[in-house]
Amino acid sequence: MRAVLLAGGKGTRLGMKGVPKPMACIDGKPILQHQIELLKKHGITQITILASYRSEKIEEYFGDGSKMGVKLEIVAEDPPLGTAGAVKAFAKNLIDPFLVIYSDLMLDIDLTHLLEFHMELPSLAT
Repeated sequence: MRAVLLAGGKGTRLGMKGVPKPMACIDGKPILQHQIELLKKHGITQITILASYRSEKIEEYFGDGSKMGVKLEIVAEDPPLGTAGAVKAFAKNLIDPFLVIYSDLMLDIDLTHLLEFHMELPSLAT
């Protein structure tokens, strides 16, 4: 299973000049790091980050993900495609199901249960 993190936010309402919104720190770590740790906890180690604004900041911090025990791919959108555009552009290269998460959300959910539920249904999306 692959996870796709949508990380195009500028964080302007947060007053974070020059820092992408998903890099806002909570409890000493960027939100993106919390999400990557959650994904890894549930056995999801193939992660793609779709970024636009200051994507180099994300790449500088995480690199290829090996320090966190995941395989991380950062795709810089230029120009930004928006939520639907980013997912559509990325999904055309995939055959298998994938998980999409907004990268500016703090989550503490059972992803394993969520994915099991989805796989039991004949649905396109859950």
